[in-house]
Amino acid sequence: SNANNFSTVNAGTTWTTNSAAFTVAYTVQGLGFNGGSFAAVAFGDRIGYAQASLNWAPATVNPANPFVQDLAVTPLGVNGFAACGIQGDIHISTNGGQTWNPSRGFAFGNPDLSGIASDGGVNLVCVGTGGTIYTSADSGATSTWPSANSHTTAKLNAVAYTGSGFIVAGDGGLILT
Repeated sequence: SNANNFSTVNAGTTWTTNSAAFTVAYTVQGLGFNGGSFAAVAFGDRIGYAQASLNWAPATVNPANPFVQDLAVTPLGVNGFAACGIQGDIHISTNGGQTWNPSRGFAFGNPDLSGIASDGGVNLVCVGTGGTIYTSADSGATSTWPSANSHTTAKLNAVAYTGSGFIVAGDGGLILT
């Protein structure tokens, strides 16, 4: 067992029910860990957070919007998170997932965003429908998220940082670097 009270012995072979991220049985779409905190995102602008004890609590999401559905979350900085979802929504938390503020606003007609990743510093990449790739070079601090040309209209589902750049996975087995 390590300092965060998580078992490291079984390498993922043994699982125990701990608790629920939400008081209602919402489907958790994304889960992240950063600096001793967890964040879970779900439909209806639901975001939960927990410290190492795994006692989950609802986060404060500004502004509240029942149409929002976050689909992915990534660690950001020392104790923060970034989450993305439908209709172009991107939220940022700088306090362990307790409070979330808009970085890129939800708006009908915007592409759905299904994956987000950080380089461990200030750079974020977010991907989604229609080959959408948005980038931020300031940890999502401003609402400026320039789009990058993916040269595809395929749905992009996930993005990860490789240590020297980003890799994206999309429909039909598509991989972009």
